Amino acid sequence: MSKLCKNVALVLACLMAGAASVQAKTRPVEAVASQPAPYYNPSLYCHNVTLSYGVISNYGIKRMFQGLFPALQESMYDEGIRMGAVTFGYTYDLSSKLSVGGMFSYAGALGTIAAIPTTYLVYQNFFSIMPQVKFTWWEKGTLRLYSRLAAGVVVANVRYQESVSVETPLTTASFAFQVSPIGLEFGRSLAGFVEAGFGATGVVSVGLRKSF
Repeated sequence: MSKLCKNVALVLACLMAGAASVQAKTRPVEAVASQPAPYYNPSLYCHNVTLSYGVISNYGIKRMFQGLFPALQESMYDEGIRMGAVTFGYTYDLSSKLSVGGMFSYAGALGTIAAIPTTYLVYQNFFSIMPQVKFTWWEKGTLRLYSRLAAGVVVANVRYQESVSVETPLTTASFAFQVSPIGLEFGRSLAGFVEAGFGATGVVSVGLRKSF
């Protein structure tokens, strides 16, 4: 009887040891399986394209654009209609904080010169091409604060129209820049943003960013 009890106890001990071993082997797998998979990995999104609209670019300031075309300083030029700046940009993320790339911006204006016996329409176009640097200095969840700096060249042209006759446009090139000390971005791979600054893209700009 005692021998039978010893054999039963030995078998039970072996079964308990085996069960403990199986449980120990399967526990890490269960733990890994229970962890939620991340739905967004910033390291997978290094390329960024942006489209924005800004109001009151520096070309909307009379003193600035008349500096490009001194002949306008001599005339009775009326600023007329000024559209804001439409900007397309691209950046590549060197790190989670620093991005580099470039931007292309367009701004235009329609004004008049009151002359005797006629009035001239004046069309102005400003095309800016600028390398840019973006630095993200605060981030929490889907919100980010950043600063942007860009500098390059602007190609500007002006055309005068009297009735249906349009004169040959005048074209010039000059230095272009954009300094945006603060911008707010919200979203992940698709995000909206608003930024404040001064230069070719406007005093206040709003837009969208798509990362891929």
